[in-house]
Amino acid sequence: MCGIVGIFSNQNSLHQKIDEAINNIHHRGPDFQTSKKINKNLSFGHARLAIVDLNERSHQPFYDAKTGNYIIFNGEIYNYKELKKLLPHREFHTNSDTEILLYLLSDLNPKEVLNQCNGMFAFALWKEKEQMLVLGRDRFGKKPLFFTHNSEGLKFASESKALRPLGVNFEVNHEAVINYIFEITIGKNEQSFFKDIYQLKNGCLAIYTINHEGNIIHEKTERYWNYPKQTRKISYLDAVDEFRSLIKKAVNTRLAEEVDFAIMISGGLDSSTIASFAAEFNPDKKITSISAIYPGDEKDESYYAKMVTEKYKNLNPVWIDDIDHKKFNETIKSVIYHLECPIADGSLIAQHVLMKKISEMGIKVILSGNGGDEVLAGYLTIFNPPKEIEDLKAGKLSIPSVRTFYHMLPNNIKNYIYRNKHKKLGILTYNHILGKIWKRFTDYGTNDLLNNYLINGLEHWTLPNLMWYEDRNSMAASIESRCPFLDFQLVEFLLQLPASFKIEKGFSKQILRDAAKGIVPQPILDRTDKQGFHAPTDKWVEHIDKNFLKDLDFKTEFDYLNLSKIEKAPFRMFWRTYTLYLWYKEFIKKE
Repeated sequence: MCGIVGIFSNQNSLHQKIDEAINNIHHRGPDFQTSKKINKNLSFGHARLAIVDLNERSHQPFYDAKTGNYIIFNGEIYNYKELKKLLPHREFHTNSDTEILLYLLSDLNPKEVLNQCNGMFAFALWKEKEQMLVLGRDRFGKKPLFFTHNSEGLKFASESKALRPLGVNFEVNHEAVINYIFEITIGKNEQSFFKDIYQLKNGCLAIYTINHEGNIIHEKTERYWNYPKQTRKISYLDAVDEFRSLIKKAVNTRLAEEVDFAIMISGGLDSSTIASFAAEFNPDKKITSISAIYPGDEKDESYYAKMVTEKYKNLNPVWIDDIDHKKFNETIKSVIYHLECPIADGSLIAQHVLMKKISEMGIKVILSGNGGDEVLAGYLTIFNPPKEIEDLKAGKLSIPSVRTFYHMLPNNIKNYIYRNKHKKLGILTYNHILGKIWKRFTDYGTNDLLNNYLINGLEHWTLPNLMWYEDRNSMAASIESRCPFLDFQLVEFLLQLPASFKIEKGFSKQILRDAAKGIVPQPILDRTDKQGFHAPTDKWVEHIDKNFLKDLDFKTEFDYLNLSKIEKAPFRMFWRTYTLYLWYKEFIKKE
């Protein structure tokens, strides 16, 4: 896990600033930072968080003497030892996954290589023979890669703040702001919150060259992986067995071998599954578990988390109960600086503090249950309607809910309704700005509507937000976060199962509940209540100075927001506007 920066330009003055750029993301790789001018038009910078092959021989950029190619890489390839077998004629100088990836991309078809890589990653590859720069990103966008391309050339980095020393001015991307305010959407449509700074699309490769005039040419961006579209014919019991094997493998391949790691346990079904499978199938391994608890709070879930730690004696539980509310103002500004975006709810502040405390324990890798809701239909209000529609298609006798009738409408009508419902809030000075709201419903061509909704969640509704937040908050503390539920083989498998395997008789994640029987404590498997990462927002709101609504620069920049009505709007809108203000003051109008 690392931070990367690159400049592809014929303007020499830009290349001289790459060390300053990499210093802006020092937190992503505190173990070693370096830069290298690959040729007169290309410079690479790298900040390393050493997790695999801790030796200095694995510092980046990596060079391939056989081809003259270079790579900078952020992430992990979990199956790199298996992939090494595809290179029988290569001589290796490290035990790093980066060296293997470089040789694979140099010797074989890059799209075929990435289709076999099981991991999370963002990389830049220079192909010397072709004089070509290739950028790549993992299937679900877990690792970030931002870029801007203009007459000066191409500049890219793991975080936008690294682009600022390279002459990139930060301006507001109002399209991203509108979608955040009304849809809580972040990281969608390859956009950032800064005008003209984009993200490489997840699951894609982008290719750039330079012409004789010194102009950087974007040759193409192409997908190397796609979601499965058809359901498999498989019995439910066989599917349960296969899923159990897949989640076991996904967890085991993500247990760090060379550095200290921990597993996050909230007490919910997803995190409890990750911890239970790790402990059950690694009985000789002492595993640290970490839980944030709130004694006396009605939403505290430590009762369930303790069921897991008491069942498995090889779990070494750490209970963190001292998140300081008094440092709210200081902490929220740090969160926004690292996330480079306004934040939709207070849980991200608690997560940020928690990551800092974990880092102080010397832990470099954590495993979390994030992604479980997205691949197992965990949000019943969203995923139960398509399940009911699939039941009706199958001829099952049932009375669909009113919500389900809405979901029977064509996507263009549903998108229109969603877009226009925001007018009722009355917080806009003019409504035509709602035309910038992105489509909420997209047809991905699946033959099962629930699976189509799951892909919508992975591509638009929730996963881009989660991946953005989790990467920035963990890397702010120099921690690598791994998500077994986003193992691509597991995701592909679940997207090929019928709706009834995931939701049945009002229970979400049915296949997980059955696959985890005897492994996860039964009271957790029986839970139907759902809680996100908890934060005491009711205590923090007392620290907000409402005078921000009178800031003239803020009012002018966001003239489509009627700030006089924000204070009396639903709290969620007030909170989103407040954190938008903090983001604006940090990045656009810093005093």
